[in-house]
Amino acid sequence: MCHIWLSITRTLLRVEVLGDCCFCCFVFTCGDALILTTLKLKWFEQVELCISAVPFCVQWVTHTQSLAALIPGCDAVKSRGALLAAFSRDGLVLAVIINQNDPKVTSVFFLWVVL
Repeated sequence: MCHIWLSITRTLLRVEVLGDCCFCCFVFTCGDALILTTLKLKWFEQVELCISAVPFCVQWVTHTQSLAALIPGCDAVKSRGALLAAFSRDGLVLAVIINQNDPKVTSVFFLWVVL
C-alpha cells in the first residue's frame, strides 16, 4: 500500500552540457520502498530548427530504493515532513531526508539526477 506522504521539489538550471533544463522530483513511500520519480524538461537551443511541435523534450525516470537497505535502515513514517527533498545548487544532485520517529536514525539519501 502506498502512502501519500509526498515531497516535491524542482529546480531550473542552465548547464553547459545540458542547456536549459527544469528538473522536478516527486518522492514518496510505497510499502517499505522509497520511490523517486524525476521529470526533466529540456528546451531546444535552436527552436527554428526544431522538428517537434513543441520546443522542448520531456524525459522521466523512476528510482526505487528499499528503506531497509539504507544504513541505518528506515521505516516509512506516516506524518507530514517525513520526506524532504532538495536539489543541490547546481541542480545535478538530489538530497532526500528520510525523517524517523527517532532523530538518531534519520537518513539522507543522495541521487545524481541527470537523465
